[in-house]
Amino acid sequence: MNILDEIAEFIGEYNNPVLNLLMMNLVELEKNNVNQLVELSSEVLDFIEKCKLLQFSEDLAEEIIKILECLPTIFMYYFFQHLNVHNSRLVSDLLGYLLNMQQASVVLSRYSAIEKAVMLSSLLSTEMLMQVETVFEG
Repeated sequence: MNILDEIAEFIGEYNNPVLNLLMMNLVELEKNNVNQLVELSSEVLDFIEKCKLLQFSEDLAEEIIKILECLPTIFMYYFFQHLNVHNSRLVSDLLGYLLNMQQASVVLSRYSAIEKAVMLSSLLSTEMLMQVETVFEG
């Protein structure tokens, strides 16, 4: 399975049409980088597997950030979400490190943009709006 198939399967489990559409649009926008990523699928998947076993250090964080800055947004988002399932402590520490960096991080900006879009889509979902309507009617 190549990395795009794995990402699509993982993102599909969220059952969020907005996230799916966002990911498809990001693939199109970052087409050249995505094509290179597909060629390196096994190396990228190995990188994720190795990160599942690692413990946080500032040196490690700097190295991971350098790698993520070079990769397409869909991979970066998948990296954090997938790794969170297997090594949530490392993800938490990495995101905390990114938040405390002196310089704004491209990685944090891209990750935050997707997270905000996902949260906004949840807030504006039909189900949520119906619950709000029930509160105001009651």
